[in-house]
Amino acid sequence: MLEIQNCHSGQSISSMTSVGSATMRLTFKQMQDCEDVFSVFELDDSTVDAEHLGPMISALVINSETKPSQEDIDHLSTKVRGKMDFTHFFQLVAPYIEKANEHYSKEKIDAAFKRFDIDGNGYISISELRTVLGDSFGGKMKDVIDPLDDKDVEEIMAEADLDGDGRISYAEFSVMIPHLSDCI
Repeated sequence: MLEIQNCHSGQSISSMTSVGSATMRLTFKQMQDCEDVFSVFELDDSTVDAEHLGPMISALVINSETKPSQEDIDHLSTKVRGKMDFTHFFQLVAPYIEKANEHYSKEKIDAAFKRFDIDGNGYISISELRTVLGDSFGGKMKDVIDPLDDKDVEEIMAEADLDGDGRISYAEFSVMIPHLSDCI
């Protein structure tokens, strides 16, 4: 089953697709990334050649600890035998994206959540988010990037607050963390 979270609108999209026996949790952005990568290699008949599977997976799974080996990619390519449509492609790459998401241990997520949940009530408010981000992107970082303004913090809150209740729960935070892998 595949559950896609739409982080851009703050709404949950329930799109259930059978992907073997695994339960996949991918964000709307990850699904879009899959579509974007597929479209780069897409032929006129809405398929892609299996020979492009390696570069396609490499574009989607950046973390070297969770990226499939060349042997795995060769094995997948021989299973496809020729061309594949988007559904087949997605069923092949989704487990690797999920594995990258799982790379973040509960301990790491717990520690990060506690840093943001300043008052310890189990939720991250916009003021807590503003404080921690301000601390993180202050000081020497001001020389490298523009300081975050209220609009930036509100956009981050809107993307992370999937249920729209004005605060980020642990569950919402843990969905967001894998997508910040290049930042943490």
